[in-house]
Amino acid sequence: MSSIPSYMTTIYLNRSPEGEVKTDFGLPDSTFKVIKETVRELKDGELLVKNLYLANDADQRIYIRKDISTGAFEEDHVKENHPMICHAVAKVLKSKDSKVKVGELIACTSHWGDYAIIPGKNVETGVIGALGLPITSYVDTIGGTGLYAYFSIFNAFKLKKEHVLVVGGAAGATGSIIVQLAKNVIGAKKVIGIAGGKSKCDFVKSLGADACIDYKDPNFAEKMKRALGRDGECDVYFDGIGGKILEEMFLLTKKNGTIIAGGSVSGYNDADKAKINNWDLITSRSLHIRGFVLDDYIKGAVKAVLWISWWVKRGKINPKLIDLVDLTRDNQAIERIPAIWNRLFTGQKKGGKLITKLADS
Repeated sequence: MSSIPSYMTTIYLNRSPEGEVKTDFGLPDSTFKVIKETVRELKDGELLVKNLYLANDADQRIYIRKDISTGAFEEDHVKENHPMICHAVAKVLKSKDSKVKVGELIACTSHWGDYAIIPGKNVETGVIGALGLPITSYVDTIGGTGLYAYFSIFNAFKLKKEHVLVVGGAAGATGSIIVQLAKNVIGAKKVIGIAGGKSKCDFVKSLGADACIDYKDPNFAEKMKRALGRDGECDVYFDGIGGKILEEMFLLTKKNGTIIAGGSVSGYNDADKAKINNWDLITSRSLHIRGFVLDDYIKGAVKAVLWISWWVKRGKINPKLIDLVDLTRDNQAIERIPAIWNRLFTGQKKGGKLITKLADS
């Protein structure tokens, strides 16, 4: 049994960033700060957890904006001088929630830090191990990432074998699962990824994609047309990028085709980079734009998890294609959390889900 700590070290939001995140500590404009605090007594309904694995997600950048208008991310808004939130796999050390037992491994919404006090309602999955999948799957393949991928192509757009799909951000956490679902489960006619650099494009092709185009290539549009084949157009484009790439894909999506708006990572640090200048093509090409958030389909989560687990066991989806950063032997582990997360925006991330490991148990 893990001992109960007297103190915990937590990363707080110091200053909402304007532009790029500043991961160095101790400066007036540092985005984050490190706080060591006493572990207080739990209130009714609360849990004390030890964080084992932290999920690194691009939409956490949205959480720390100065202001968030009403919408999907408002509930997750992190204000200055509050702990940074994240999805995590954690071990329950103390519980004042009758539904959660001490010693359980849970998937939950937690904080950046070695330990965290969270409300019991933050528990997302309390049966870790029951499906026989790697622990990291609970913040990836069968966590929010996998569910988002599943619902994007089975619900937001009902992808069929006869369709041609292009996946923006195909080397990322969600994109890599979409590629596997589309090609290995549905058997779509053609699946083409978009990623940054040869190594990431090679990674996407290893997932089963028919081709992957480097968005940094000055001849991106021409190479995408060639990959698409005779028609030079796709039936559906999953967009996780926004900006210039989305502009190009407006022209490369069939008339009456669908664009799934899954994110716009190009603009998370600089909103201008996510802007598009050919919005009129939606009208002239009769395009369908489908925006959605996971909460739209959360009632179907159990069914989705069971299907994804089945496909994992049949070898259709690989749950081990992750970028795991192991800090279990690092004395400065907590202080390194922000810089590791920021790899999502600096091009340093490898293929798959970026996960930070803090402890074994």
